[in-house]
Amino acid sequence: MAQATQAYRRSFSGSVGAGMKSVFGGSGRTYYMLVHKVSSRYHKAGESQPIIVDEIEIGRGSQCQVRFDDSFTTVSRRHAAIVRDGDKWKLVQLSTTNSTYLNGHHVHKEWYLQNGDEIQLSTNGPKLGFIIPEGEKGKVSSIGLTARLNLFRQQALRPYKTALTILSCVLLLAIGAIVWQQVKLSESEKDFIAYKKEMKTKVELLKDSMNILKQRYDTIQLQYDEMVDAKSSMQRQISGLQRRVKELTGLTSNELKPYEKYVYYVEVAYTDVSFEGVTRRIAPPTPDNPRGIGWSGTGFLLDDGTFVTARHVARAWDFWLTGKGLDTTMYQMKVKEELGGSINVHFVAVSSSGDIFEFNSSQCNYNSNKDKLTELGVYLADLGETDYAYFNAHKGSGFGGLKFDSPKSKNLEKNTKLTIIGFPFGYGVEVRWGDIKVDPPVASATVEKNGLTDGAILANGSSSETGNSGGPVFYMDKTGKLQVVGIVSGKMGHTTSVITPIGMFK
Repeated sequence: MAQATQAYRRSFSGSVGAGMKSVFGGSGRTYYMLVHKVSSRYHKAGESQPIIVDEIEIGRGSQCQVRFDDSFTTVSRRHAAIVRDGDKWKLVQLSTTNSTYLNGHHVHKEWYLQNGDEIQLSTNGPKLGFIIPEGEKGKVSSIGLTARLNLFRQQALRPYKTALTILSCVLLLAIGAIVWQQVKLSESEKDFIAYKKEMKTKVELLKDSMNILKQRYDTIQLQYDEMVDAKSSMQRQISGLQRRVKELTGLTSNELKPYEKYVYYVEVAYTDVSFEGVTRRIAPPTPDNPRGIGWSGTGFLLDDGTFVTARHVARAWDFWLTGKGLDTTMYQMKVKEELGGSINVHFVAVSSSGDIFEFNSSQCNYNSNKDKLTELGVYLADLGETDYAYFNAHKGSGFGGLKFDSPKSKNLEKNTKLTIIGFPFGYGVEVRWGDIKVDPPVASATVEKNGLTDGAILANGSSSETGNSGGPVFYMDKTGKLQVVGIVSGKMGHTTSVITPIGMFK
């Protein structure tokens, strides 16, 4: 995976600014071509699309310069971007639900492009060729002025109201300068009149483009204002929760930071299902593709380098029968596995420190000795005692991790206060410009009974919401430090949380 130089963010200079340079001063500027390898509503297979601006977006959204129609269901609204970086170009992943591939390799964040590369949007999705014309043909000046103006109108549409007003004046002044230049060079008054008529038509086209841009700006500004209002409301709720952290855990927000950085948001990237010699790669569900396979949860890193999560996060198909009834998708996956197929789920794990890594379900150790054979002839796992999965994360010495107390996890006393860190209902997860940033919320619970019940810790409290599964459960030792004693597993009834003791495998 390429190291990110700077997070991509749509900019006025990268689109309108770069487009103006290409239109009026393109002698030293270069461009590239995107060759469409499949036909769509907007482009035919084999069509070459010249790109003269410094940043473009690819997807199904109406604002994308390289657009695919809604029949391409695995292409996101904003799927990927191509951005100039010095004298190079890089491919940036924007979609959080559909993957992007470069020459068959998964682009998790961004990757530099080379002449002749092949870009693919999602598994089995449409492909684009990346071509840089050689020599003088690779300069923007080799494209005629009329063609450059049309490309500017198609590619430099970016919603900046003030900038658009200035741009209108600049364009008109620039066109006036070109007219004046042509006046001096015209060989006859007749030639000048014809040229002035042509330029007037182009000015009208540019004015129409400005009006379209202004309308798009007004729409986006309204959406932005609504987002700001929603963000303010959410921030007030978060502030209220932060004020309660000390009351809930006995620690301040700053005192919790050293623990939070080793807690990871875990999300499915894709699933490989192999059966009868055929492997099918399935992306997580989206509004356009609700039949996908995916889920999220929490995991954490111990100070001995072990990464831990719940087994029902790492291997959800082992738990095909839940309190909500039969999960037909998970059941079908379990049947295929027991009939000789294989299931391998690929995950992405992200912590508040910015650490990101990938792992898959086949790496995980787990205990299936307690699984029960059902009347349907398929084994079923249960929450609690064996609901854990772990592997060596190979983070190296000095990386750190959470301390844990195995003996204590099996002998907690009734009313012991517990602290839970995780991502219930996805709270604390922010996706922006293709990057995931996380800040896990904190909850608390109280031990309900002395010791273990059927191999599990029972507690009262809100520790088992969807997304919190696999998260660490702490108790505070005599020195005032938090130590891991369990893993969030599930719920028994409406109020009792089931916690898997860390001592079951450590």
